[in-house]
Amino acid sequence: MGRAQPRAHTSLRFRLCNAWPARSEVAAASDAAIQHGPDARVPAREGHRWAAERERSTQLFGFRTLRFLLQLPQLWYEPIRSIDELIDYLHLLGRLERAYAPGRPFIRLILQLFSSAHHSPTGDIAWPTPGEPRLALHSVIATGLSADGQSVKFANTWGESWGNRGNGTVSIDYLAQYFDQAWCMWNAKWGLAFYKPELATFSHDSDLRKVWKQVNPVFTTPLRGTRKGDRWIVERFYSYSPARDSSIEVIQMRNGYGLRMGWAHVCHVRETDQSEIIELFVMPAFRHQGVGSVLEGVACDDARSMSSTKMTAYLHDSDAGVLANRGSTRRFASARGYTIRWRPMRNPHLSATASKSL
Repeated sequence: MGRAQPRAHTSLRFRLCNAWPARSEVAAASDAAIQHGPDARVPAREGHRWAAERERSTQLFGFRTLRFLLQLPQLWYEPIRSIDELIDYLHLLGRLERAYAPGRPFIRLILQLFSSAHHSPTGDIAWPTPGEPRLALHSVIATGLSADGQSVKFANTWGESWGNRGNGTVSIDYLAQYFDQAWCMWNAKWGLAFYKPELATFSHDSDLRKVWKQVNPVFTTPLRGTRKGDRWIVERFYSYSPARDSSIEVIQMRNGYGLRMGWAHVCHVRETDQSEIIELFVMPAFRHQGVGSVLEGVACDDARSMSSTKMTAYLHDSDAGVLANRGSTRRFASARGYTIRWRPMRNPHLSATASKSL
C-alpha cells in the first residue's frame, strides 16, 4: 500500500507555541474548568448549574457530509478537545491570516446560549440571569481572538441584523462554563506536515507563506473491489495535528466513478508505540461492501510499519450513541479483533473506545 511515513519527527507544537503570545490568566483558568475524560463537568456560576443532557454530535454529521460533497481531495477534520486547544488554534489562524496563507483551519464552536443572546445589539454574549431559559446548543464559526486575548470572535448564523453585522464575541470565562465542543477542518493540500519543521521557526510572514504553500502529496494505490468489476482507489496523505503534536495519516477510498466512499483519520502518536483511529466513516450508500474493513486494515498495517503495538479507535456518540447503530458498531469492532470499553466521554463526545494489540 505504499511506504509509510516515519513516526519520529520534530515537535511542531512546542516550537509553534513558543512563537504564539502567552495565554491570559483567564484562559489558563479555563483549563481547570474543562477537563478531559468522562467525569468532566461544567462548574456552576452565580446559582447556575449547566447540566445539559449529552447530545449526539450533529456537527460531526455536518463535517462528514461536507467532506463527501466537496471535491477538494485533501480535507480532514479533528475534534478540539479543550478551550486551551481552541485558543492555540485561533492563534495559529491569526498568524496564517497575517501571512495570507491558503488552507487556513475552519473552526466550528458549539456552546450553550441563553435567551438574552437573541437580543444582543453588539454581539457580545452576556452572562445569563438567574432563571433565564437556555437555548439549544448553538454552532458558530470561530474567527479569531480579541485584541486583549480575553474573548473569542465568531461569525453567527442569525443573519446580518444580529450583533455586529452578524458577528459577535464570547468571553473565555463564559466558555469555561458553557463550552460544549469544537471541531477543526483542514485542507491538507497545503500547510502543516512533519516534514516541514521549519514552519515553526519563521518570524517573517513571507517565509511562512512560502513553505506553507508547498503542496503536500497524495499517494494512490489501485485496489480490486469486493464486487465483480469494481475498481477502488486507496488514497493517502499526511498532515499534522497541533493539538496532538503528532502526524495524521488520512486514508480514503474512492470507487471507479471518483466518489469518496469512506475515510479514516489515523493519529500515530508521537514518541509512543500507539496509534489512534480518531475517525472511521463509510458513507451509507457504500456500506456492507468491505470498505470499512479495508480502511481499518490499511490503518493497522501502516501503524505496524511505524512500530506501533496498540491501536485505539474512537466510537463517537453520533455512531454508537444510537441503539440501532450500536449493534453494527459492536459487530464490526469484534470482527476486527477490538475490545470495546463502553464509557461515555466528553471532549470529544464518545460513547466508547475500542483497542487491540497489533
